[in-house]
Amino acid sequence: MKIIVIVLCMAVSLSACNRSAAKPEELRAVKTVTAVSADAGMVMAFAAEIQPRYESELAFRVGGKLLAREINLGSRVKQGQVIARLDPADLKLSATAAQAQVASVEADYVFAKSELERYQQLLNQKFVSAAAFEVKKNAYEAALAKRNAAVAQAAVSENQANYTTLLADYDGVITAVNADPGQVVAAGQPIVKLARTESLDAVVNVAESQIQAVRAAKYARISLWSQPEKIYNGRIREIAGAADIASRTYVVKIKIDDPDNALKLGMTASVVLQGADQTASSATLLPLSALLQQQQQPAVYVLSPDNHLSLRPVVVAQYREQVAVIASGLHAGERVAAVGVHKLHEGERVNPIPEGSLFATEVIPSPPLTR
Repeated sequence: MKIIVIVLCMAVSLSACNRSAAKPEELRAVKTVTAVSADAGMVMAFAAEIQPRYESELAFRVGGKLLAREINLGSRVKQGQVIARLDPADLKLSATAAQAQVASVEADYVFAKSELERYQQLLNQKFVSAAAFEVKKNAYEAALAKRNAAVAQAAVSENQANYTTLLADYDGVITAVNADPGQVVAAGQPIVKLARTESLDAVVNVAESQIQAVRAAKYARISLWSQPEKIYNGRIREIAGAADIASRTYVVKIKIDDPDNALKLGMTASVVLQGADQTASSATLLPLSALLQQQQQPAVYVLSPDNHLSLRPVVVAQYREQVAVIASGLHAGERVAAVGVHKLHEGERVNPIPEGSLFATEVIPSPPLTR
């Protein structure tokens, strides 16, 4: 009897241990996205590149051997800072020769001037004829012309000697370097490319089917892919008058208002174009993969604070290439299941995997950027 009791106690203990060791509930992993507000006048979203509004190639006005380059790629320079230097030996010799030529013709000019003054006195006293005076006058004018030409040539030679030092025209950053010390460069050959950073553009390439809608836009929102939570305001500054020959797209430049140090040249950004009304409306944006059909009506799975799914019907105002504009049924900031929605169920508890900001990731890619 005692043996039976002991066996029963052991069985009860093992059963309790098995219940305590039961595995926790496994939750389905679901990618989610946060709905963002769609402005009332929004036109379309594009991928963009941050570029300077002003960028120029700096070159020497004269040719020669490059002795030194004082900056490197990415260097920040100030106005008047030395960029590079050429070997000035030959140009200095030319300047010296030009000054010697000035001294020579200056002596001829002084002699011709004194001769003219003397013949003027003799003519007044009737000692020489008018024809003889005219000869001296012509000689003086020729000497004066040679003197002026020599002085001008000397000034050109002096300027050319000074052109052996390449200076920065304005504050900016070096975005390209095209020559190294020891290289012989020609006049006008680009040495570096200098970009101004106080005025930046978000540049997109727009297909011809979208250009009319873009022309109607008045405002823009720009977000860096590296910092999607920060939004910059902007306006369309320039639309190319002709399509690019290779890509058949139109380059659109959007001026960024109040750029800061977070904006670096060449960064990738998202641009959402807006109409005249810049105030936010109740419309929201969602990726197309978040929608499913429920009784012939679009619907989405909305996550509650405790990660339970709730199927909610929505009204779609517009379908676009990768996103849908939700007119009603959803509010900005709500979390929505982004993919695999046809395998989910009402009331199911899931393990959300944030996919990021729709504004930063679910953006219509534009054709490759061309410069």
